[in-house]
Amino acid sequence: MQQEKRTLLLAIRPDDKPLATAIIDDDYHAVYCHTYEQAQACLDEDIYAVVCGIHFDNGKVFDYLRHVRTHPAGRDIPVFILLGNSSRYSPSIVHGMRRAAEVLGVTAFTDLIRLVDKVGKERAIDLLRQGLRHPSKFNPPGQEPLPVHPINAHCLGSAD
Repeated sequence: MQQEKRTLLLAIRPDDKPLATAIIDDDYHAVYCHTYEQAQACLDEDIYAVVCGIHFDNGKVFDYLRHVRTHPAGRDIPVFILLGNSSRYSPSIVHGMRRAAEVLGVTAFTDLIRLVDKVGKERAIDLLRQGLRHPSKFNPPGQEPLPVHPINAHCLGSAD
């Protein structure tokens, strides 16, 4: 008997879909959302994990992450932020984005350029796939780890 596919919600720009499809394998059903409103509407109890590009919907990534962490279906699911492969940011900028992600309870924040520089494209894709399968063990090389701490949804307030 075949196991039912897990559903991933991918909140990304349309331009990032080719990269996302390279990472997502046949173990998942992918729900692609390109706007904040679409991603809000698609978050439900069937979602296994959220993968969000840092440039999602013209910078609404952190607004959406706050929505995920205050929504009953999203409080405890893995959430991954990917910093795209088209722009290099200074370490200080990446650190600031990583800290904002940490406050919002993100499972992992991955700078794809640094990851690919460190291990190569094929290995990076393999590591990202492993991270989706085993979120609590995801620790790709060349990435600053996020501390593990409980998120207090009350402190986040509601963006809606």
